[in-house]
Amino acid sequence: MKGVPQSIIGIMGSIHATETELERARAMGAAVAKEGWVTLTGGEHRGVMHAAAEGAANAGGLTIGILPGNRSHGVSPHIHLPIFTGIGSARNITNVLTSQVVVVVSTLTPGTLLEATAAALAGVPLVFFGPTESEVTFMQAHRAQCVVANTPEEAIDACKAFLAV
Repeated sequence: MKGVPQSIIGIMGSIHATETELERARAMGAAVAKEGWVTLTGGEHRGVMHAAAEGAANAGGLTIGILPGNRSHGVSPHIHLPIFTGIGSARNITNVLTSQVVVVVSTLTPGTLLEATAAALAGVPLVFFGPTESEVTFMQAHRAQCVVANTPEEAIDACKAFLAV
């Protein structure tokens, strides 16, 4: 809608995600799209970032991909607005700072841990969707801006609560 700002929800996770994590990412992308929000991912054609973009795009949502390179090779076909940074993994900071809420849908692998830590340090709220022990440990250290969700609906409710603040 022209002139109406949209919320940007970052969906983060591993490039080596399990099938369960990929299904979570697809469901989360679709749920974000159904709210009329923008889905932001790392933009590549692999792992959680591809699955989340796929779920969002298939549900009619807008997707942004913040990519590590400076060319279009390897971009998920479900990314509507690719942003080529040329800064490698440092783009993870841009992912977080561009998002109003970050939803983590896989275990905390190095890139995802960087994004979760950057969010915690920057005061960007985190929602751990289907958390594992590593996410629970992370939450214990950063409880103020972290919540757990076990379904896409719970994750959306948490996003709404954070966006209302």
